[in-house]
Amino acid sequence: MLNLSILTIGDEICIGQIINTNAAWIAAECTRISCKILAHSSIGDEMDSIISEIGRLIALSDALIITGGLGPTHDDITKEAIRAFLGDTIVLHEPTLAYLKEFYTSRNRTLTERNATQALLPSTAQPLHNSRGTAPGMLFDYHGKMIVSLPGVPMEMKGIMTDHVLPLLAKRAAIGDVLLYKTLM
Repeated sequence: MLNLSILTIGDEICIGQIINTNAAWIAAECTRISCKILAHSSIGDEMDSIISEIGRLIALSDALIITGGLGPTHDDITKEAIRAFLGDTIVLHEPTLAYLKEFYTSRNRTLTERNATQALLPSTAQPLHNSRGTAPGMLFDYHGKMIVSLPGVPMEMKGIMTDHVLPLLAKRAAIGDVLLYKTLM
């Protein structure tokens, strides 16, 4: 059994501007492959809170899935919070930069300096290609535990989860363990 927690980051979630459909979808998909969901947490775009919540949830769990805060705007600080939590450094990931250049060129747009920052990743991140957008997902090994960070845009999050994360989680979940839930009315 793989114990998993979900952390959603974004002021827009906390103030009710948008509904957190990401956590519900992630929980359903992960439960389907025999992960046990221990916690859902939603917090705003505040550095100390993000770092603290990552620490709290990874202490409980075998895997932590984080959504939100990977874009190029000023309030997208998840990448920096993970870097700080891990004591890591930020480096330029050349394949992601090349993908961003191609992505923008194919749409007759110019890759701005701000958008190019999406190719700056913590050095220990294993980038997870985002074929539906520009912010790559990131996979980290933290003392044998898995931390995954995904964009908050539902279409992009679902694509990376389906293409990369769910297969990895399924391999880690104990084969033969099945979670059954029965609802009695």
